Amino acid sequence: MRIGARKVSRKWRSRAGILLLILCLAVIAAGPGGALAAPSSVSAANYYEMKPSPWYVSLGVRGYQQTTEHTCGPAAVMSLLHWYRLLADSELNAATELRIAREMGTGDKQSVRPGTSVAQMTSWLEQHGFRVASGEDGSLELVRG
Repeated sequence: MRIGARKVSRKWRSRAGILLLILCLAVIAAGPGGALAAPSSVSAANYYEMKPSPWYVSLGVRGYQQTTEHTCGPAAVMSLLHWYRLLADSELNAATELRIAREMGTGDKQSVRPGTSVAQMTSWLEQHGFRVASGEDGSLELVRG
């Protein structure tokens, strides 16, 4: 009886080992987040190569890549202006970015407050005829509105 139990035990260990190996390979193939995990908001996603998925919705805005470490606010506003057709393709450049940054009062990386605050962007947009609503923890419905 013990001999049969050992055979079953060895057979089970062999199958369990193969199953464990398959599971390990599946986890490795799925990547660090797993096959069904939502993407991290802090990971380095390449916006230009993203494919539609349950985790990604595109509103059709063409992004502008900032040219400095401190001009993300002006770059985001440039994308918005382009979407509204108030900024031509030829104006999506560093000169326009730096002009808007100066107008907004964007601080460079040596300043006490580098970058552009939401209040600075809101003020600039309102001065240029936009109605602006800002907040935190919004939703897709709020953005669409």
